[in-house]
Amino acid sequence: MSKTAGSYKILLQKREQAVLSLLLHTDKNRILAASVYDLSDPIPLGTIFMGRVSKIMSQIEGGFVGLPDGNTAFLPLHQKKEYLIPYNRTPDDRILEGDLLLLQVRKEAQKNKPIEVSPCPEIPGESVVVTLGTGRFGYSGKLTAEEKAKCKGLTAHITLPESLDLTFRTASASEDPEVICKEANEKIRILQDIIERRCHHATAKEILYRDNDLISLILRDLSSYRSAFGLRDEEIAILTEDEDIHRLLTEKKEIFASEKISILFHNDPSTDLETLYGLKSKYADLVHKKVYLRSGGSVVIEQTEALVSVDVNTGKNLKKQTAEEYFFTCNLEAADEILSQLRLRNLSGMILIDFINMKDPGNMQKLIKHIRECCKTTYRDTSFVDQTKLGLVELTRKKRGKPISEQLRIWEKNS
Repeated sequence: MSKTAGSYKILLQKREQAVLSLLLHTDKNRILAASVYDLSDPIPLGTIFMGRVSKIMSQIEGGFVGLPDGNTAFLPLHQKKEYLIPYNRTPDDRILEGDLLLLQVRKEAQKNKPIEVSPCPEIPGESVVVTLGTGRFGYSGKLTAEEKAKCKGLTAHITLPESLDLTFRTASASEDPEVICKEANEKIRILQDIIERRCHHATAKEILYRDNDLISLILRDLSSYRSAFGLRDEEIAILTEDEDIHRLLTEKKEIFASEKISILFHNDPSTDLETLYGLKSKYADLVHKKVYLRSGGSVVIEQTEALVSVDVNTGKNLKKQTAEEYFFTCNLEAADEILSQLRLRNLSGMILIDFINMKDPGNMQKLIKHIRECCKTTYRDTSFVDQTKLGLVELTRKKRGKPISEQLRIWEKNS
């Protein structure tokens, strides 16, 4: 993938209370990443608040607490027991109805399940996660020994109190050390201020931390794009046609910590960004089941409640290879496209892939080796699990927010 100045654009479009962010490779006119910010969500994932226990359900080892928006959330009482500390009475080994607890939204509501909260709040960054603890540093299991050594060398520049833990995430492997230390100390400052000062004066349903203002969301995506695609700031331009967003970005430009990122305003009344870049068809591609490959084959991606199933199909043998050569070429290209699509569509959980059958066992081993290497380098949020007895390749991918199909529904509702 060639990289030239300004060859990557972050397009920001706004409809009512929704903002659509797209990372576009302009040379290839291809969307690499997409997300929708729902600015109307009063309690997004990660919100830290003071919650009052309204009901204890001992038979399911859980309870219910009131949310800042008036709804109710489920609190598991068998997890993180050491952090279940009432702030309105002398703590003991019990949790009672009426107790005030410091809580964080961890799981969104799903069908008949309410929002789930945790008594162990954390402040995630792109390179680190800061949580309640005992003053220890931790390291992602996907970091190599050399990468862990690099991170350990940074701990001398990070002020970690005994009440918190800090974990270096996989993305820290490719991030600038100065950026990591700056992010780590800032996240520590935020959580330390909450647990040492603000929570002691908070009232029921008071929000103590909510990271869904537009600038924070853009910064989060920007950091993610740098890490995932190895982008340099001089390669990135942020483009919008919304006057309010452009004004905000211009006023807050120093927050981006780089003069190399261009902030552009599209001011052409004859055509909008959607038309200029042909985005409507690209939105459809983001949720379409079938993805076509250059080799002539295709990939069919289907999401069910239990898992994501992927089927690789052959097509016309454009290079006139032998059947075995063509199947191997098609499978290799499909593996790369599948990993890319999982990230683009933000699909997570268990993924089962049915590749084209190959007669040569050595080709299957080469394919698996290629997938393993990709999961260790380019797609670190995805893990290779195994090949089943039926020949299916099993992967898992860490959940980070809603799939793009659900996010686009929010976008459509605001149209």
